Amino acid sequence: MGEYNRQKNKGEETGQAIKRTTFYYIKRLVFGGFLITALVILLQVALVLVSLLLLDNYSKVVMEGSVVIGFVVLLFILTSNNITPETKLTWSLIIALFPIGGMLLYLFVKFNVGTMYSRQSLRQVEQETTSYITPSDELQNALIEDNHDIGKMARYLRKYGNTGIFVGNRETYFELGDKVFPQLCEDLRNATEFIFLEFFMIEEGKFWDTVLDILCQKVKDGVEVRVMYDDLGCAALLPRNYPLKLKKLGINVKTAGHITPFLSTRYNNRDHRKVVVIDGKVAYTGGFNLCDEYINAYEKFGHWKDNALRVEGEAVKQFTLMFLQMWSATSEWRVRRGKHKWNTVVNECEKYIANRENAYYNDEGVVLPYSDGPHRQEAVAKYVYKDIISNAKDYVWITSPYFIPDHAVETLIMHTAKSGIDVRIVIPHIPDKKIPYMIARSYYPTMLSAGVKIYEYTPGFIHAKTFICDDIYGTVGTVNLDYRSLYLHYECGVFMYNTKCIADIKQDISSVFEQSRCVDMEYYMSIPLMKRLIGRILRVFGPLM
Repeated sequence: MGEYNRQKNKGEETGQAIKRTTFYYIKRLVFGGFLITALVILLQVALVLVSLLLLDNYSKVVMEGSVVIGFVVLLFILTSNNITPETKLTWSLIIALFPIGGMLLYLFVKFNVGTMYSRQSLRQVEQETTSYITPSDELQNALIEDNHDIGKMARYLRKYGNTGIFVGNRETYFELGDKVFPQLCEDLRNATEFIFLEFFMIEEGKFWDTVLDILCQKVKDGVEVRVMYDDLGCAALLPRNYPLKLKKLGINVKTAGHITPFLSTRYNNRDHRKVVVIDGKVAYTGGFNLCDEYINAYEKFGHWKDNALRVEGEAVKQFTLMFLQMWSATSEWRVRRGKHKWNTVVNECEKYIANRENAYYNDEGVVLPYSDGPHRQEAVAKYVYKDIISNAKDYVWITSPYFIPDHAVETLIMHTAKSGIDVRIVIPHIPDKKIPYMIARSYYPTMLSAGVKIYEYTPGFIHAKTFICDDIYGTVGTVNLDYRSLYLHYECGVFMYNTKCIADIKQDISSVFEQSRCVDMEYYMSIPLMKRLIGRILRVFGPLM
């Protein structure tokens, strides 16, 4: 590894699984260079909160001048078509409790310059590069003739998600992170041109150290390597100077949503995507991050059930484009302000996508890789999920680590079950976050009364985000069934129609049912009353979770 020193704790060995304690993560935050930044941001938050409280205390002085503005803001919230009913309720409640402060807080969230700029940046990048994935009109029309429902979805994704339509690909489904690990390492070792990695979380240990060793060797072999990770997602996992360490190894690195000592709502829009592209020939996505618990190198919340999808063929171009778009949109400020960024991303699309021939595989199924994020007016991932549920004629099975659906999705799930469709949802039995878990359980009574079958994965934590329907539709990706994934985070996934691996997905979820507990009202009533009450109360604030 040469100059690179992992600076592990005493007794730790390279490539070994390391079980971290809560104290370790606290130390990382305190002594890893993050503390000062966090304190400055917290100070700004405190000043804002104090200012808002003072405004409310002196409401007699300022109320007359702000009542009109407050009324306009509340009217905008209640009449907006781009805000869910639950979000309207949440903000209305906040403004009702803290009239002036709540109004100003909403205006800050709505019109934060940093957030608006980052979203606009990605929108412009997508506009500049959309032409590099041009779906065939002939293929789209043929898909509509074959299956009108899927043809409509493809048309929607093409228009609002900049998504191509791909046939003749090969998809390999991995039901555990443990199984994707060796295959991913093998593919990385076989790289000859470039490796692109984009993950929400990276942590030193068996998984990442093994991958990093391979990346370092590939750099020596002349392979271009780029790594991008979410700065907030890795705040307690990696040192603040970690990008400098990777750059010294010859690895190009960027952090999405880079943490700076300035209060901004952009930290609420995290890069939650998981994308691997190797030589433009192989791509990966799924729920797994580059951390040891994802491959069950140690138990963090019981057995960690995750999944991944490996794609070969023309569809890999869509993943390449996804990565290059996000890479360009997270450029440094001095690059963002000029035209250099647009020229760069166009040149990179020419280099890594245009005129690149991919192998054709004998799979007649259709693959639609899609991405989503708060930069779009459309909640693309949400509508993918809704279409799958709506198209169900026999069954629809869902796995998600978090279950906080908005009213539209909740109603659709219940209506589908009431129509006699076999609707099943699997969530964890051992949660990683207690509050979202209590909120998820608050949905049990209404879901059960509608005929929805709910399972809790008793061996531990299920992190897979998977939908499968009628043996012909399925999606695997990074999108949780909650507000954060559906509205706030940058996400991605793969929708599949009639692909061979759908049978593998069905078999996997079937085995999950066997390992899980089927929930009934007796089980729900056995949950301590206080936890049930907390879940129902906090559910009002679900859109902010």
